[in-house]
Amino acid sequence: MGPGEYYTVLVHRKRRQLTQLSSVLELIANEMPLNPTESLEIAAGGAMAGDPTFIDELAKYSPLITAAVVEIGGWAGWVKRETTTKDPSGGRDMGLDEDDFAVLGMGRNDNDNSAKIAEDALRRYASGLFGTTWINEGAEIEGWEVGVGLLARIKNGKQLAGKLLTSLPLTSTPRVEKLLRHATETRLSQAASTIAYNWAQHLQSTTENYGDILHFLSLSAPLNLSARKALHETVTSLLHRSLLSSSPFPAPEDLDPRLKHLLSSPTECSSEILRFELSGYAALRSFYALRETAPETAAKALTAVIRATGEPIDGGIWDKEWESPVEPTVLPAVLRELLTCVDALGTQDALDVAKVLTDWEACGEGLRRACIEVGEGSWVDVGKGEMEGVVRKVREALCKVLSRGWVKGGD
Repeated sequence: MGPGEYYTVLVHRKRRQLTQLSSVLELIANEMPLNPTESLEIAAGGAMAGDPTFIDELAKYSPLITAAVVEIGGWAGWVKRETTTKDPSGGRDMGLDEDDFAVLGMGRNDNDNSAKIAEDALRRYASGLFGTTWINEGAEIEGWEVGVGLLARIKNGKQLAGKLLTSLPLTSTPRVEKLLRHATETRLSQAASTIAYNWAQHLQSTTENYGDILHFLSLSAPLNLSARKALHETVTSLLHRSLLSSSPFPAPEDLDPRLKHLLSSPTECSSEILRFELSGYAALRSFYALRETAPETAAKALTAVIRATGEPIDGGIWDKEWESPVEPTVLPAVLRELLTCVDALGTQDALDVAKVLTDWEACGEGLRRACIEVGEGSWVDVGKGEMEGVVRKVREALCKVLSRGWVKGGD
């Protein structure tokens, strides 16, 4: 049998089956006539007749059954569906041509609105699932988890899923992490960013778990400028409070588990943004931890902080748009800490500090006023005079360190 003959046999068989199906439907209608007073029976009849109005009527009784009928009917070809990328025919054609639909008394393009009616029924049901807390509490299956599965089979369902996910109440960190896993796996990047930022804001107003706050801000930061700014401001606040008390804040015994892990194992942090932002703060904490027992190592850690403050003012011009983990406005406070271990500096570190100090002075009154505003109530209690005094003492100490190094070099 050649290809042409084989195709003819298939077409003939298909037409015969369609005719038989039409006869069966006609027989059912004759043997079991619909009760015109029962709206449910009318809806069932509409389903068999391909009348799109049955969908809205059936939904009054059960959105679940309606969704099942639409999906099954869509794949079977007797319910019109909107086109999806996975099924360009919208689950309607199943290889049938216009003549095949004519046998069933159906038209392929009778009414485009009927496809929208079917799809909207699925959208309403899926949206309702997002408002259902548990489908199976024992198995910890939430309503939204079923809803996103249904939306994946609906035209433009991904966009609706992202919108609905961001509207869910955020009640606990485990639930948020579950939502973020799903959003990440399904490439709903913007939804994941919004969820992470909303939860970080909640944590900022209710807890002092800085590790969690920073973690969720870092997840949101790549797509959210507000989150990126909040991340920098949060780390800067921790650094400010540490300088204010001349000790690490939070204290080592008060660190929450996530922040403790971030500081002790920075290479395990997957967020490049978070590693960058924490670098200066982590170096300052190292200084406080080592200043009594290992002053030379402590001085190196503090020098790293000073170098970071110098990045936005390199060359004596304050570039306020330059991203640095430590703002130059805290330099006077860091220099005050340096006075406790400046003698432990090596020649190269002393030169680096001197360079930053020279750039800071070259920036003029604008930066000095900003330093006073940032340090008000802490290291500049007597205003500009206090700040200038710290700078002068550091310069004198640096001169001694450098002269000592030159003398050793000459020997």
